[in-house]
Amino acid sequence: MHCVHGLDKEDPLWLNHCRRLCAALQVRLYTPRLNIIVGPRQSPEECSRLARHGTLFSYVHGGALVLGHQADDQAEGLLLALRRGAGPLGLSGMRARCDDARGLTVRPLLELYREEIEQMETALGFPFVHDPSNDSLLFDRNFVRHEIMARLKARFAGMERAMVRSAELCADEHELARRCAGVALKKAQCGPRLNLSRLDVTDTALMRAVLRLFVTGQGGADATPDAHDAHDANDAANAGNAVNDADAESGIAGKIAGTGAVTGVVTGTGAVTGVGAGAGPDA
Repeated sequence: MHCVHGLDKEDPLWLNHCRRLCAALQVRLYTPRLNIIVGPRQSPEECSRLARHGTLFSYVHGGALVLGHQADDQAEGLLLALRRGAGPLGLSGMRARCDDARGLTVRPLLELYREEIEQMETALGFPFVHDPSNDSLLFDRNFVRHEIMARLKARFAGMERAMVRSAELCADEHELARRCAGVALKKAQCGPRLNLSRLDVTDTALMRAVLRLFVTGQGGADATPDAHDAHDANDAANAGNAVNDADAESGIAGKIAGTGAVTGVVTGTGAVTGVGAGAGPDA
């Protein structure tokens, strides 16, 4: 499948290449055209990715979406995540297999590097084309690839492999933290509410992890709210004060309130509940 983005004058180059390759392999080709709308303060790359993935998943029909990301993409993604100030989840990059609400995504080439894939294509006699837009330094990923990664690899042998290994370690650390926070969340969650009296709110690291799990689908989603929102929520829990800042409120989908350090309840619907000292165990 090849999505026609309609944003680049080189679109026909990709489309014609895919047509020739699929004809040679006797594989059916789907070429949906995307309607990409880039709003204020939005990245064209991100808008294109969201539109592309949404269209691709519409063709899956219970199967799996197979993507061609490879190890160089993973290393570049690590640097981009560092720029955003991401934590272990963001630094862990893409997963070879991801089964979420959208469907199943697999990336069979994720452990191979670009050079290795090109060598395989040449050996198999598969032609490939170069996308000229990948040379433009106007795009953050291209800048990272050509200006930063190129210098790092020239200076430090095996740098990209070390970065991929770090991403894998971050994924392991995130999974361990998620499991630990999940145990604490299970003890403190009362339906759509979170009883802070069942948590050690002085344990900042654990509280932030629990709050992230709670506000991202009651512990079942991988999406991560802005780190500052989780910090604000934890500070409010520790102080027993409400989070009134509008940005923090929208980020954590609720407020924290209470009459003491450990008496607040967070609700996932935006309600605020204060729990008195004599409240029952399910308050």
